[in-house]
Amino acid sequence: MIDSETKLKIVELRAKDYSIVRIAKELGLAKQTVVDTVKEMKDEIASLQAVQLDALYEAEALSVEARIKRLSALLAKLQAELDERNLSDVPTEKLVDLILKTSSTLESSLVSPIFKSSQELQEEKEARKALDSLV
Repeated sequence: MIDSETKLKIVELRAKDYSIVRIAKELGLAKQTVVDTVKEMKDEIASLQAVQLDALYEAEALSVEARIKRLSALLAKLQAELDERNLSDVPTEKLVDLILKTSSTLESSLVSPIFKSSQELQEEKEARKALDSLV
């Protein structure tokens, strides 16, 4: 059994995408201990990763809203340019390709990190433990 401070350190390192082996070496633990803790604390790890991802978006000005606005503006410019073109021009194909790619990128930008409250995390953890005990 490891203490809560060590568990917290495992959660922090795993949320930073450290490997099981690296975490075990850095903390002087057995790999299986790290595996067991990662499995036990997977909701906390996922929640911390979501927080870190959100901070990255903010730091890089890549909020979902900002990305959607930029991509929408670019798509509008491309569409306006295409509307002015004669569709028999060769470069038109490139514009159509850009419109399709930009539209696809815009659609994929509609995904946001999912945050859960401590209570929700605890409820899901208890539900999983109950299911695991049945198996």
